Amino acid sequence: MKTNKNTNNTMDPMSIMLKYLPVILLVMISAVVSAMSPKFLTIGNFSNIFMQCSGVAFVALGAMIVLISGGMDFTSAEVVACGSVIGGLWYLQQNRNVLFLIFGCVLTGVVVGSINGLLIAYVKFPPFIATLAMQSIVHCVMLSFAEGNIIQLEGKVVEFLGKARIFQMPVSFLILIIFAVILWFVMNRTKLGIYTYSFGGNEQAIAYAGVNIKKYKVLIYVMAGLCYAMGTILIATRMAAIYSSVNSTLLLDGIAATVIGGTSVNGGKGTVFGTVIGAIIIAVIANALILLKVPSNMHDVVKGGIIVFALLIDVIVNRIKR
Repeated sequence: MKTNKNTNNTMDPMSIMLKYLPVILLVMISAVVSAMSPKFLTIGNFSNIFMQCSGVAFVALGAMIVLISGGMDFTSAEVVACGSVIGGLWYLQQNRNVLFLIFGCVLTGVVVGSINGLLIAYVKFPPFIATLAMQSIVHCVMLSFAEGNIIQLEGKVVEFLGKARIFQMPVSFLILIIFAVILWFVMNRTKLGIYTYSFGGNEQAIAYAGVNIKKYKVLIYVMAGLCYAMGTILIATRMAAIYSSVNSTLLLDGIAATVIGGTSVNGGKGTVFGTVIGAIIIAVIANALILLKVPSNMHDVVKGGIIVFALLIDVIVNRIKR
């Protein structure tokens, strides 16, 4: 028994490097940028980076859950846009009560997630088709509610959620850490999380075991929608205003953070910790591009290159394992 325990706990150098690759990349990128810009390694700058990454990290966590299950979700950015608009309108109608803003964001995320899950689990639509169609529908719903208006958010709660800091640490990032711990528990210690990994690994085996696959697939997309809703709340309160174009690069940022954080697009692999680090990496790169005065039209090119790089690593790792 002793021998087995020692063998299981021993990891070869390649496995250790792959496990901590997101952290290694973060350190390397930070070192390069700090050498190029003295403004990078400052407490204030890193505080801004953590604030910027919080909303994106929630979007990335939702994408992580879906990808681990072997699915796909293109609705994340539209959920953020639509949820913020619906929540913002309720916020205005209810005398600027922030609870209605939060409720509108959460309701939108859960409803869209539920519809995605039902289409995929019960109607048997491929995830790619179902979520792409829902992306278009949610976008149209958002535009019909927004009508081109800008909704200004104000108040102590909005300020606290979006811009407050505790010892230079943004409250939004602290909320992310708390949520990430809860999500880690769900993904690693509950049936929902265990089945999520199993769906991405071998769905047929789970079906033979008598698991209600349809029910859990719906719950997976609902859980992803809840992550998007949390991101919506933090992004809207940080901006202190709601625009219909809030989702311009959010989908790309979320996917990039998820993939570079070690989540496999083939399903069955991914961690909460890696995804959060991936979101920080994306925020660091965005911050670096601004500090180094890189033209804005090149930002998405850099992010696209990051996704290609992360996917290439995923392909190489899978071939090595075979």
